[in-house]
Amino acid sequence: MASGFDVGRIIGFPWSVRFLPLFALSLGLTSVLSSSAAAEEEVFEATGLMRAETRWLVNSLERLHFSEMALEDIDMSDVIDSYMEDLDYNHLYFTAADEKAFRSRFAPPMARYLRSGNLHPAFQIFSVFQENALERVAWVREYLENDFKFDEELEYQADRQEVTWAENEAELDELWKRRIQFELLNEVIAKMSPPDPEQDLEIGLEGMTEPDGEIAAIEEEIEPEEPLSFDDALVEAKEVVSKRYDRLETEMERFESAEVQEIFLTTLANSYDPHSIFLSSDSLEDLSIAIENSLVGIGAVLADEDGYCTVRELIPGGPARLSEQIDVNDQILAVAQGKKGEYVDVVDMKLRKIVKMIRGEKESIVRLKIRPAEAADPSARKEVVLVRDEVQLTANLARARLYQIPMDDRTVSIGVIDLPSFYGSDLPDHPNSSDDVAELISKMKTHGVEGMILDLRNNGGGLLSEAVELAGLFIPTGPVVQVKTVQGDLLHHDDRDPSVAWNGPLMVLVSKFTASASEIVAGALQNYGRAIVVGDESTHGKGTVQGIFRMTPPLFYSLSASRSDVGATKVTVQKYYLPNGESTQLEGVKSDVVIPSMNSLISIGEADLDHSMEWDTITPVSFGIEKDDAMDLVLVDDSLIESLREQSQSRMDSLEEFSYLDETIEFFKKRKDEKLISLNLVERQKQQDSDRTVRTAFRERRDELSASKYSYEPILLDTEEIAEEGVDEDENDSDSSFDIVLREGIRIMADWLSEIPEPQSSQAKNDLAKVDA
Repeated sequence: MASGFDVGRIIGFPWSVRFLPLFALSLGLTSVLSSSAAAEEEVFEATGLMRAETRWLVNSLERLHFSEMALEDIDMSDVIDSYMEDLDYNHLYFTAADEKAFRSRFAPPMARYLRSGNLHPAFQIFSVFQENALERVAWVREYLENDFKFDEELEYQADRQEVTWAENEAELDELWKRRIQFELLNEVIAKMSPPDPEQDLEIGLEGMTEPDGEIAAIEEEIEPEEPLSFDDALVEAKEVVSKRYDRLETEMERFESAEVQEIFLTTLANSYDPHSIFLSSDSLEDLSIAIENSLVGIGAVLADEDGYCTVRELIPGGPARLSEQIDVNDQILAVAQGKKGEYVDVVDMKLRKIVKMIRGEKESIVRLKIRPAEAADPSARKEVVLVRDEVQLTANLARARLYQIPMDDRTVSIGVIDLPSFYGSDLPDHPNSSDDVAELISKMKTHGVEGMILDLRNNGGGLLSEAVELAGLFIPTGPVVQVKTVQGDLLHHDDRDPSVAWNGPLMVLVSKFTASASEIVAGALQNYGRAIVVGDESTHGKGTVQGIFRMTPPLFYSLSASRSDVGATKVTVQKYYLPNGESTQLEGVKSDVVIPSMNSLISIGEADLDHSMEWDTITPVSFGIEKDDAMDLVLVDDSLIESLREQSQSRMDSLEEFSYLDETIEFFKKRKDEKLISLNLVERQKQQDSDRTVRTAFRERRDELSASKYSYEPILLDTEEIAEEGVDEDENDSDSSFDIVLREGIRIMADWLSEIPEPQSSQAKNDLAKVDA
């Protein structure tokens, strides 16, 4: 998940004498701790810069972090456990004896080590990990020489995040036998399986305005792989797995001390909260590239999760999102270049290396082998072909649709505004989200819109100033968000413009992907009684903001003031609260009407992260809508919410689409809860066939239900070209043809409108092109 409206710039650490005594003390400890480690051979060595960066991180966390915790307040045994898990996320290399030894040796003196910039504990723990990994690679090579039939009744627990460390090497050996069989069997089944007719190979050309003939023709040239026999599949599977561990060996041998430092210091920072991290100079450069969007890629935010490159976010306007072939939480298993390049397995590969493979020249081709997030079987694969391109700015703009919904003896007009982020710029002729939404509202009003839905389900945040401006389109004046700083100061950002762009019925659609600035808007409008919030049970729950502080060389006498290869710390420095004093942190904004969603099965919220900062409250700020203003606004009260909730629940209990949704959720929940995976080929093939049958049945039911989809009229911004808009509206989100949550949101709005007398007169509605939705 994106960090929302985090401080988006590099900030130099403030020069102040109050930092000097701690640095002086740290320098004094160096010789003491160095002598204690001198007798033990150090495989890695910290440079002077790395020691300075370590002290810098400690001081940044202690002086700037919102929690105001000292290093001694942190349980260093937990830091060691987290570091071991960051290195060995599947609990395959370390043992319980290793954990006990590391805790005993390094937890008590850890704070003193870190204050002096000494990374001896991190290097020693990594050295054991490296040695164990290299020995295990040799073991894997020997084990792969065996013949495999996959005919025993064995099982493997693929999700090993919550398991304990193995007690001894014998237990690890047995675990590894099943691990390798699991990896081999996944590849064998994938290579033996015929192409899924429901997953045709498609190529994302939407990112290109004028694809040339060669690129446009590749769809015909790339053929799905033909299924192999068991023997041939096993030969190729062994080759894939063997290369995977060859690469692991190479990467282990090439690991540098700076890489170990970054892993360990980020683990330490994460013990304060999950958004505080250490950034090496290389990571800082990557972040700068991401902010400036100066490299061409596929428009996706990727993360390393248990050794798998996982899609965490799809950037609006990027090739990945426009292709409609990639979803959040999909796992990228292999990457190939061009239309005929060989696939390179990327399981357990360093994320930075994978990102470099996916980036490339504009209009070049990259092929991805993906394990879909919705796949119940770990052997599931699909190929996605993308054309690299820059993010299309127009695809990131607010857009609107006007629905005509039959209701009793009349038809009501309901507007839906989809806002993917809170964007803006101080430069002339650059779009701002608040101005664009105001323009769309104005245009829909000329067409007689009666109810408005603001869709923030895929809005991960953006500029705080724009969030405040946008909330102000629906309220006269007043505070939108309160800010508490690390110094304890309380500030609030107010809407100061008394004008209101829309005074009628208002709904905000939210999901677990609604984060940061979008949570502020949803929560503020809910506080003011201006909007009913509908969707997932709660939003993401990110109510903190981070600052990036680059190390200032003058504070370290051994460093040159001109060097640029220094790292930085990203530290949580502020917390956000709604006007009523409640934080959006951890708990998010709770929906007034909850609609079932597959998101309930995904661990994507702030509460799912370790060491998340707590939810709390502060004193409410004075806010509300004056009586004179209330006369001109449609407001929400408890009786209205209860009425709309009951009517919605009645539909959920009776409509076929909710029966379909409930059964889909239940199916995937059941498969997700099955922790043990069979290592028997016949059993897995039966399961695969069964799952494919179920998925096909679900797709057929969805297609049948889609026949009753609502029609809408697209409302365009002046800055958008009609031709481009036509493509995007017709081919945007693959679920837009049958978006159950949006459909129910529209029905809830219609229920609300039914309780409001029909306007005496309605403005003429222009004839617009009708599009099915």
